[in-house]
Amino acid sequence: MNKDYSEQDNTDSQKPGARILSLHPNTGIFLAVVVLNTGLLFAFRLLFLVKYHALFRGVNFADVLLSVLHGLRFDLSVTFLLFALLFIVLFLPGRWVTGSVFRLIARTVIYVVFVLELSVCIIDLVYFGYVHRHLGAEVVNIHHDAWAMVSMTVSSYLLAVILFTACAAVAWYGLKKLFAWLAARVPYRSPEEGISWKQAGRSILYVLVLLIVVTIAVRGGLQLKPLRVAHAFLGDNVMLGQLSLNGVFTVLQAVRKEGIRFDVPCEYDKAVDTVRILLAEEDTEFLDRKYPLLRHHASRSVAGERPNVVIFILESWSADAVGVTGGTFGVTPNFDRLAEQGRLYANFYSVGQRSIDAVVSVFYSFPSFSGCSIVGKAYEQNQMIGLGSILKKQGYSTLFLCGAKRGSMGFDVFAYKAGFNTYIARDDFDLPAECFDGTWGVFDEYAFSRADEEFRKLEEPFLGVVYTLNPHAPYRLPSDRFRKITDSEYAPFLNALYYCDWALGEFFAQARTSAYFDNTLFILVADHPEGQHERSTWDRLRIPCLFLFPAKIRPDIDTRVGTQLDILPTIIDFLDLDCTHASLGVSLFGKGERTALISYGNVFGLFKDRYVLLHTLASRIGVYDYAWDPLFQSDVSGQKVQLVQTYEKELLSILKVATVTLETNTVAPLDHTGGN
Repeated sequence: MNKDYSEQDNTDSQKPGARILSLHPNTGIFLAVVVLNTGLLFAFRLLFLVKYHALFRGVNFADVLLSVLHGLRFDLSVTFLLFALLFIVLFLPGRWVTGSVFRLIARTVIYVVFVLELSVCIIDLVYFGYVHRHLGAEVVNIHHDAWAMVSMTVSSYLLAVILFTACAAVAWYGLKKLFAWLAARVPYRSPEEGISWKQAGRSILYVLVLLIVVTIAVRGGLQLKPLRVAHAFLGDNVMLGQLSLNGVFTVLQAVRKEGIRFDVPCEYDKAVDTVRILLAEEDTEFLDRKYPLLRHHASRSVAGERPNVVIFILESWSADAVGVTGGTFGVTPNFDRLAEQGRLYANFYSVGQRSIDAVVSVFYSFPSFSGCSIVGKAYEQNQMIGLGSILKKQGYSTLFLCGAKRGSMGFDVFAYKAGFNTYIARDDFDLPAECFDGTWGVFDEYAFSRADEEFRKLEEPFLGVVYTLNPHAPYRLPSDRFRKITDSEYAPFLNALYYCDWALGEFFAQARTSAYFDNTLFILVADHPEGQHERSTWDRLRIPCLFLFPAKIRPDIDTRVGTQLDILPTIIDFLDLDCTHASLGVSLFGKGERTALISYGNVFGLFKDRYVLLHTLASRIGVYDYAWDPLFQSDVSGQKVQLVQTYEKELLSILKVATVTLETNTVAPLDHTGGN
């Protein structure tokens, strides 16, 4: 007769740990995986706290400790989600689950999952420094730039590579020793031995109990709704919420749902009314209730000669590093001189924190952020009205130039859909090796020179876009002559910014000799702040924006808020076009009050006047007077009740309209592509 699991011979039962392991031969594996995997995630939370300790200055130790412990809820959820199937298989009836072959397979699976988690944790630890939020769906959208990412990691984050290698080696050795230890106490069983009815019943009971445990752990408890990112934010301090989260959880949340990941607590019809009030402008008329953003802009005069439009999207240009918007290092002298000749928007914000967010915001005037992304997602097939399409209908030639390789960030596909006839990438440059940065693509000076050459050949009027590659990690420079800053821990970024500014100066010096220059509106706007060096929360969201056209725009500094969403309607207004568009922005040349939508992670914000409302979809975080509280530490909600209600209504309405129109493909109808 087959022995019960508890009926092992005296030798086995006398060995240390046998009484516990006799519950089931694989109980030790189950407990080891839970402890080790949860321990891995918890250890990286402590590393996160150490690495970003400066972000927790002034926060009570008790609150920090509570957030650290609260993070165990997310760690356990990840552990049981990733290993749920393995845990159940471990306790299935049959001797094969304690056989040598199965244990080898189990050990291999555990190691592979462990290493994947380890890589995500390390990447997340570094990535957070740039965007101040954990990884999301972008981790699966980098296949076009995989080699560049690997190259940058090895060259700039060698310590992270060493940490990964060391941890992976320790994990392999540790798992091997652990399974050997377990095998010595619970010997391998031959699958042919069979099991008794008692053993089978016990296994079934284990599986049923385990299903309940897995369900509760993955859901994060017995609450009505399953655990999600918003549950990390227990109070009004965003960083404490980020401390509770881990990168694996946020990635799994993003990957698990391809579509809109949240439902905004706001009635849609009322949201449409609110948004239309915010977007109402002179000479514009909303056309269709089904497409709430669709509106017609009527020309105020007889169309004359149209000026060209050239847009520079400046990679990682943070407002606090640019001289005219608060920088003190003197690394942007050319931009500063250009700002004296144009209209500078000194209180301007990026909508999201990634390059792909910027291109959608600028060229569609539609927000793109975590959970509402378009590039690389199913929503790319949605009907929208791109700036290129609008201007092509007006007789414009269109060109998009980015010095990165074709396919990087999906810009090439995006550009064609947004209405650009020509896309020039790194692949189209025939230059010696020293003209490339070795990671991303062509050094900016050569890309800018090529842009000027192309602009000279284009039939006017034209729309030209240049996306810079500097300053972007690993902050490569073509020459040591650009190492202006040597006494700052952020010198690599600042020097790369200095180089890009120099290249920008060279472009304008060259372009001034062309026939197109005097009839061109130049727009210089960043895609997002750099993310690491900023001294305040406010500066982690603020970017420079400059409109330059000396013949038609007088020098000025506009301190009202604005975002990348406002660029498309501003161009339409400035060119005085008779056209249809579907924008979530307003003209920067308008006289009224403006709002600015921002997002980072699952935190959303609305800037208006001198205040900003920060909000998760679950609850309000706070209202801050950023003019004197740039760190967002003093919540003034209690003193600004009416303001809070107004801001909250407007923010949730914008998010509701954006998410619903994207999900239902009602941003614009098929028969509208920007023409009359």
